[in-house]
Amino acid sequence: MSAQAQQTTTPAPAPQGPPIPPLPARPGAATGAQPRDGRDAAGDATENARTAIQNAMDAATNAGQAVVVQPPPFGRSGDIPPEVIPIVGIVFGSLVTIAVVTAIARFATRVFEKRMDRSVLRADVVQSQLQQLQTSLDAMSIEIERIGEAQRYQAKLLAERERAALPDGRGGA
Repeated sequence: MSAQAQQTTTPAPAPQGPPIPPLPARPGAATGAQPRDGRDAAGDATENARTAIQNAMDAATNAGQAVVVQPPPFGRSGDIPPEVIPIVGIVFGSLVTIAVVTAIARFATRVFEKRMDRSVLRADVVQSQLQQLQTSLDAMSIEIERIGEAQRYQAKLLAERERAALPDGRGGA
């Protein structure tokens, strides 16, 4: 019975995972060329870290253990990730576009409002103009009536003169 207990407690060997490809080397490391800028010490440290990680992964894989690798932070401590630059450009470009379009829209709105103010007639101004027009029309109609009365009176006087000038006084011949 103890033999069966020993059989169930022994762990099964870990299955072999897929082979882990080697980490890419820093440019120029295989050829032995020196980097063009003054980062050779940092580049060497990075290369040493990559080699140490690769050796640790190879040893763990050969021993049948699972390998968990946490990716290093991108770049050096002061670097900006390359994905951030277009995002920042898009955000600031959008803000500038919104500001410019808003300014143009406000200007166009003010221009249209000024045009509308010129074309819209105000009620108080129209009412005073209509009152003045009505007063003028009343005065003109009174004057025309007086002119008509004067013409009728002159016609009547002419007719009386003509009757008086005729010999029999009747106005007929």
